[in-house]
Amino acid sequence: MTLHELLVLLPCYSLEDLSLDRNEREADELLAAWSGLFHPALIAAAASIPKWGRADSPPQEPNGRLIAIPPVSQDRVPSDWIEGFDSSAGSLIRGFRTRDEVVCAALSHLDQPPPEVEPDLLGDFFALGFCHLQVELLTRQLRYMSNLDEVQFQRKTVTAAGHALQGEIEPARENLRAAFDLLSDAREYFYPVEAHLLDLTLVATTTMGEALRRELASGPTNLLVSGATLEALVEQEPETRSALQAALEEGHVALIGGDYDEQEWPLLPLEAVLYSLRRGLAAYDQHLGRRPAIFGRRRFGLIAALPQILRKLGFTGGLHCTLDDGRFPTSNQSKIRWEGPDATVLESLIRLPFDAAESAIFLRLPEKLGGTLDLDHAATAVFAHWPGKSSPWYGDLRRMSRNSPVLGRFRSISEYFRDTEYVGRTVTHTADQYRSPYLRQAVAAGQSDPISRWTRYYRLRAAAESLQSLATLVDLVAGTCEATDHSQALLDEIDRSPAEPAPGLAERVRHRLDQTTAQLASRLGMQAAGNEAGCLVFNPHSFAERRLIDLPAHVRSGADNHDSKPGQALTEIPGMGFSWIGADAEGLLPLQPVAAKKRFWRKQEEPPMIEENLLRNDFFEATIDPVTGSLRSLHDYRTRGNRLAQQIGLRIPQPNRSKHDVFGEDEETDYSVMAADRIEATQPGHFVAQIAAYGRLVDRQGQRLAGFVQRYTARRGSRILEIEIELDAESPPGADPWDSYYAARFAWGNPDAEVYRGTHLMTQLTEINQIEAPHFIEIRTPNSRTAILTAGLPYHRRRGERKLDSLLVVRGETAQWFRIGVGIDVPYPAQAALAYLAPDTQTRADRPPSASGWLFHIDAKNVLATHWEPMVKEDRVAGFRVRLLETEGRRGELSLRSFRPLAAARKTDYESRSLIELAVRSDTVTMNIGPHEWAQIECDLAE
Repeated sequence: MTLHELLVLLPCYSLEDLSLDRNEREADELLAAWSGLFHPALIAAAASIPKWGRADSPPQEPNGRLIAIPPVSQDRVPSDWIEGFDSSAGSLIRGFRTRDEVVCAALSHLDQPPPEVEPDLLGDFFALGFCHLQVELLTRQLRYMSNLDEVQFQRKTVTAAGHALQGEIEPARENLRAAFDLLSDAREYFYPVEAHLLDLTLVATTTMGEALRRELASGPTNLLVSGATLEALVEQEPETRSALQAALEEGHVALIGGDYDEQEWPLLPLEAVLYSLRRGLAAYDQHLGRRPAIFGRRRFGLIAALPQILRKLGFTGGLHCTLDDGRFPTSNQSKIRWEGPDATVLESLIRLPFDAAESAIFLRLPEKLGGTLDLDHAATAVFAHWPGKSSPWYGDLRRMSRNSPVLGRFRSISEYFRDTEYVGRTVTHTADQYRSPYLRQAVAAGQSDPISRWTRYYRLRAAAESLQSLATLVDLVAGTCEATDHSQALLDEIDRSPAEPAPGLAERVRHRLDQTTAQLASRLGMQAAGNEAGCLVFNPHSFAERRLIDLPAHVRSGADNHDSKPGQALTEIPGMGFSWIGADAEGLLPLQPVAAKKRFWRKQEEPPMIEENLLRNDFFEATIDPVTGSLRSLHDYRTRGNRLAQQIGLRIPQPNRSKHDVFGEDEETDYSVMAADRIEATQPGHFVAQIAAYGRLVDRQGQRLAGFVQRYTARRGSRILEIEIELDAESPPGADPWDSYYAARFAWGNPDAEVYRGTHLMTQLTEINQIEAPHFIEIRTPNSRTAILTAGLPYHRRRGERKLDSLLVVRGETAQWFRIGVGIDVPYPAQAALAYLAPDTQTRADRPPSASGWLFHIDAKNVLATHWEPMVKEDRVAGFRVRLLETEGRRGELSLRSFRPLAAARKTDYESRSLIELAVRSDTVTMNIGPHEWAQIECDLAE
């Protein structure tokens, strides 16, 4: 049969109204039909390029036509036309899906089998057909008429087909490139700037073999690989490691990464995030001899504080996107200047990647690129895929790029950031704009203890942080690094596996902590040797603490102040210092009288700390509901009104209500009711008072759902009401952990109160419903501040304007004991949260020259130290390094004083590269610190 036309019937009236929103099967059919007819044997036989026609109006004369009908167009083609089609005059192919099926069916209609075409050249013809369709659709997407020189385009394509059939490779390629250039000229008519295409190849331990080596050889590509995966690759696939090393040296492969094993950063402290990054970078250095300059990770892990951390580790850019669930801000721009809360800026790619394995993406590519070209200053498209797992249409796109930048040029991420320098606007994202998917993922995967594993982690890490700080003091006093090396090893072990600490790790940390406190007392010349031994209490934090401590037996006789529970004392401990309490009560604070509501008509003696259903101390008064056992009210002595109410509840939403209806008037029916069986005073005393409520949780019909014990504890001198909860959860929560759970429920009276949360210890306003805050949540009014110290409980659900649920038990949770604190007008909730988690740090010691003292002092109370360590030069301690975090969002100046004179000091990045020399005077270094800045300071000790 003599061909004179290649025709594809499309389900549209014109290319302008061709619907690109298709499923995978339909997209494959349309793209296969169009590109498959660009086989050089078909083009040479017809002496023309393929054209399109309307499926509902096919040509009445089939003579010399090869007509392809994609199955998606089949319903639009008149049935009588198909039945009357004259196969002797024309050829009809249908019922296909893949391009191979189209080509096989089409070639079978030629008079004789065509000669073999070099496979790589054949792929370029198919890529030309794919690209032709993309340009035609893109032109209309951007509201232009086609400007393609169709005569020249057809001439070059037909000529290339003729050379290809004759085996003349170079002339064929030359004409093909000319055809590609004509398409590029047509695109440049309405968009003269070249677009950027980025290949993002994902690497996992299961995708490190031959498929990855092929990706490395194809270039340019960008490899997203974590430090842990790189270590596995080096161990299991040495051949791939060699190929990667060679590709990096040749420059057609770039690394993206930085993290070691993609832990849950939004729920981890900043020090743990920094450790994970440093561990990852060490793996790149060790195995490749180079680091990624661009940060990225596949699993969700974006946090607002990331720009300053990455910049201070030497990263020049980052991916502000992940390939996981979760929420993070996006933009119609591809590139932004991402500004952190401390005003550090990091150039970042914010464009969401396309899944290169989905065919439907490539049918919609003109629509996607059209939006990018219309609005973007640096038009960019990113395609993510696993090695060897991409759509054939993605292969066409890459071939197109190698011939001509019709739709853009593929390049490495390093080139992209270099060539688009200073492009993009500066954007600051708040913590509320990020929400992790970890809770739902953990429950869906059936993980054990989705909540309590975090409370255990934070308790354990608080102990290890205390150990690290005290060990630093030991080494700075002694001039060695032995104590710090041991403590840092334990801290690293905790951060390597936050979810599953090694067996016995908590006991090892506690044992080492006891050893270090005794060792520090000895180094300070206060080891216990005689009858004058007292109780020496250390403060490992950089802020002062008021602490009610349990005294050892040898000190109790003098310190006991007619308490019904003998052996407790209230003392003030300076930051990074100590307080000594002797048997003669030296070192104790004078007790303030327990307050009460004023009664002006009569003089009243100091009331007791505990009465029926009521606790009080010198800061607050808490009333326990005798019927439910819940916290009915919490009052201070300065302002009117109930500060806070609290109860326990199981939430099982009603099936007829939307889970998004958090303001519904009937929402309380979704919760269980507390029913107290008995309430009793379990610890009445002069220093500490405790009430325990024993009872049940029942549904609205009175059916038992769980048993509970809730203990309320008030301590003299403390602004914190301690709440301990024991739950015997008999009825399991539902499958959605954010909608069905056991929770500690809080309510406050003022609907205009603002809610703040601790995000990596930084106090930030929050207005979202699903809150992540493992340290604290604070409720602020113009006259009061009420802090909920969450003690490692990370997940909280806000209900309406005046209610908050702190999640205790979700599906898969086995823990039964929980601890929460409520702070009354705590001036710095971050410090209170750390102190609430901290372990006891006391030892027996002789009388020191002074009952209290400090080794380091920071005068800015809104700044806390997150890490201390000695610096060593030539096997001797020559100084110390400290990281300081501003917690309240205030700029200011601070002074850091040392127990030893200083020779010099500087602010550095996290790689100890000097940034700013700081002023030093004797034992004091002065510096400025910005809002939410996390600064590293290095100080040299004077000889």
